[in-house]
Amino acid sequence: MPAGVVNDNDAVHLVKLEQTATRLGSLAASSLAPIVGAEHALHLDNFAVEIIATAKELRDEPLGAEEGREQRVKNLIERKRRAWRDLLNELKRVGISPSPAPKVVARLEDAGAVYSLTPSHALLALDQATVGGDVHPRVVKADAYHYRQLAELPTLKTFPAAHHADVRTPDVQRALGHIQSGIHLTFDQRSLLLAASATQVQLELVVKRLEGVTGVQPALPARQLLDSLLTATSTTLHALGEARDELANYRSANAGASSADAARPSEVVDEALATVGRDQSRLRDALSAMAGYEPVLVTADELKLAEEAREHLVTVAETFGNLAQPASLRYLLAPLTVFLGSVGVPSVEPQHLVGETSDLTTLKAAHDDVVSAVLVIAQNLKKVAVEGVQVADNDELVDGAVGVAGRSYRSLFATFRLDEMVIKAEQFALDAHVVLSQPQQVRPSPWSFLS
Repeated sequence: MPAGVVNDNDAVHLVKLEQTATRLGSLAASSLAPIVGAEHALHLDNFAVEIIATAKELRDEPLGAEEGREQRVKNLIERKRRAWRDLLNELKRVGISPSPAPKVVARLEDAGAVYSLTPSHALLALDQATVGGDVHPRVVKADAYHYRQLAELPTLKTFPAAHHADVRTPDVQRALGHIQSGIHLTFDQRSLLLAASATQVQLELVVKRLEGVTGVQPALPARQLLDSLLTATSTTLHALGEARDELANYRSANAGASSADAARPSEVVDEALATVGRDQSRLRDALSAMAGYEPVLVTADELKLAEEAREHLVTVAETFGNLAQPASLRYLLAPLTVFLGSVGVPSVEPQHLVGETSDLTTLKAAHDDVVSAVLVIAQNLKKVAVEGVQVADNDELVDGAVGVAGRSYRSLFATFRLDEMVIKAEQFALDAHVVLSQPQQVRPSPWSFLS
C-alpha cells in the first residue's frame, strides 16, 4: 500500500470492506428487499384493470331473445347505474378527489403545459442493454396511458353538456372531477418516474464501468475521446466524399486516356470511405450506448474501437501523403492531402504525468465517500421499512390508496438520493481516471488502498 494513503483514523467499515459488503448484502436481502421491491401501485393497477373489464362486460352484455328482453334491459340499466355509483364512491375512497383545485383544472386546460410535459423519447431511444431491468417496458406502458389521456382531454371539455340521459348531470360533473384529479396525479407520477429512471440509467452506466475497468486509461474521458474521434472521422468522410465527387466529374470530363490518371486516386478514396465510414457508424453506436452522459472511464471495447479509428485516420492521411499526384489532378489531391494531415486526431495514450500519492489520496477519499453514502442510504431505507411505508398485503385498496402509493414512491426516491449518488460515483470515476490515465510504469496500483 503506497505511503501516505493509509489513514489510522479510517472507520472499520472502510478498513474491512469485504465484511461491510457481506453485511450490506444480508441487510438488503432481509430488510430492504420487501420495501424496495414492493409493487406499491400493484393494487391500483388491478383496480384500473377491473374498471376497464367491468365497463367492457356491461357494454357487451348480450340481450338475448325477444322474449323477456325489456326486463333484461331494465336489469342491465340498473346494474350499470349501481356500478357507476360504486365506481364514484370507490374513486373518492381511494383518494381521487371529485373536486379538483382550480389550478389543477387550469393546468389541464393549458395546452402549452400539457404538451410540454417531460418527454420519454430520450429513454425509449436507448437499447435494452443500456436501460437495464424493466425500466423500458414500464415507461412504454406509462406512455400508452399518458397519450391516450392526452387524446381524450378535448372530449372532456364537452362531456358535461353531451352526456347520456340515463346519467344525472351532478354525477357526470362529479365523475369529470375524478378524471381531472386522476390525470393530474398521473402527470406528476410520470414525471417522477422518468426523472428517476434517467438518473438510474446514468448511475448504472458509471457503476458498470467502475466494476469492469482494467488497465491504463487514455488521457481523455470516454465520451470526450469518442466524440473527438467521431468529429475527426466525420470531417475526413466529408472531405473524401467531395474528392470522390470531383474525381467522378474529372473522369466524365476526360473520357480519353487522361482519365486513367484518376483510377488509382479513385480506388484509394473509395477504400478510405468504406473504412472510415464503418468507424463512424461504430463510434455513433458506442456514443449512443452512453445515453447522453459522460461515463468517464473507457471500456476495453471502446478503447479498442478508439485505437482502430485513430489508426485508420492516420493511415488515410499517410496514404494520401505518399500517393502519386498526376499533374492533371494536383489541384485536387494536393489540398486534400494537406487537409487530411491537418485533421485533429485525439490521442488514445495515457497522459505522461508522474503518479503522485496525492492522486491516490484523492481517489481514496472519493471511494470512502461513496461507500459511506451507500451505507447511510441503506440505514435510511431500513428505517423506512421499519416505520412501514404502507404496502397492502391483500387484494384490498386501503383508504386513500392513491396518496399512499404516491408517498411510497416519493419516500423511496428521496431516500435513494439518486442525484447525490450520481455526483459521488462520477467524482470517484473522475479521480480513478486521473490515476489510471498515467503510464503504468510510473504509477502505483490505483486499487491498492482497497486491499
